Amino acid sequence: MPKYAVTLNQDKQIDNIYSKLDDSIVKIDLRNTLKKHKDEYLYYKTDHHWTSLASYYAYQDIAKAFNLETTKQSDYTIYPVTTNFEGTLANKTGSVNIKDEIDIYVPKDKCDYVITDESTNKKSRTIYHSDALETKDQYTVFMGGNKALFHINVDNNSKRHLLLIKDSYANSLIPFLIPQYASITVVDARYYFEDYSRLIKDDLITDVLFMNNANTFVQDTSLADMLEAN
Repeated sequence: MPKYAVTLNQDKQIDNIYSKLDDSIVKIDLRNTLKKHKDEYLYYKTDHHWTSLASYYAYQDIAKAFNLETTKQSDYTIYPVTTNFEGTLANKTGSVNIKDEIDIYVPKDKCDYVITDESTNKKSRTIYHSDALETKDQYTVFMGGNKALFHINVDNNSKRHLLLIKDSYANSLIPFLIPQYASITVVDARYYFEDYSRLIKDDLITDVLFMNNANTFVQDTSLADMLEAN
């Protein structure tokens, strides 16, 4: 962008959104946390997503809001799974010789889980798709990309069940949430058109988290369609 280009005031936009939400809805405002760590590797240079490090910091705020267990970075083994990631921004601009690293955070205190992609009924014991690292869209190492509905069933003693309504920003956040819930129902409202009320009842949902980047939230109409229909 030119040096003095006028850009959108996203702070004002987010403040306006929060001001219109009902007081019964807990607002988890991550801006101060992200600003506190602004000199760290929070966003990819070649892609519009935040990094796993940013997701880790975001999880700490979410955990406090939901009364979940907070964690330390030392609780994870951090694996750099690629150092040659070129994402959506690079595809748009043709960036040369700029590469990103994708890290995954694996809890040292591991728990077993099964994830089911409801679009194919395929099951897996990991949310990570290593084959994605051999493709152009390496970010799909998380969850294998965006699908309408995933179910994650976790082998632990939790009595809580999460409905996560999200866009692709949440894909790198999910690993931090898995140990805290007996099950997580993952919905991308852009692709899911079924009855949410029935989903909440059938999956015994105790917690609901909306997790979207600001641009998706204000530009995409699927959330509005979903809320009006339920």
